[in-house]
Amino acid sequence: MFGDVAGIVTQMGWFDTKIRLYSERTVVVPNGQIMGVPLVNFSRMRWGQYKTELRLRLEDVSRVEQTIANLKEALAPHVITNGRNLWVHWRRIDKDALVVVVDVKLPYPGGSTAYYDAVGQCNVLIAKAIQDAGAELCLPTSRRVDIKKTE
Repeated sequence: MFGDVAGIVTQMGWFDTKIRLYSERTVVVPNGQIMGVPLVNFSRMRWGQYKTELRLRLEDVSRVEQTIANLKEALAPHVITNGRNLWVHWRRIDKDALVVVVDVKLPYPGGSTAYYDAVGQCNVLIAKAIQDAGAELCLPTSRRVDIKKTE
């Protein structure tokens, strides 16, 4: 990945590098632009990170510990725990929510179809774990309200 350019390097020359985007278009990037810019080689990744913030209702303060236990139990079989942490932590209390952070490693490289399938599975497991603990995600504190004009 280079800036907004993400794809597969198809050719590296003396002056430029050709990258096939995921949309199948080819972009030619001058090597002078690539020098000194960090590049991410997704093909070398062995795992992907899944990190999300869960915002629970303030009324569920008595259910946070059970929710965290449920989350850890639900996610453990689906994430990499050998030598890596299964992080599910109550991070802070905001004015409108109890913030729990989930940060796990998935056994698929980030950006792959299998990775996004695993993310979807994690989301389902998280929703069920919250529900099983009797907790709920909080609603946003502000919402856009469209007011219709009557004529």
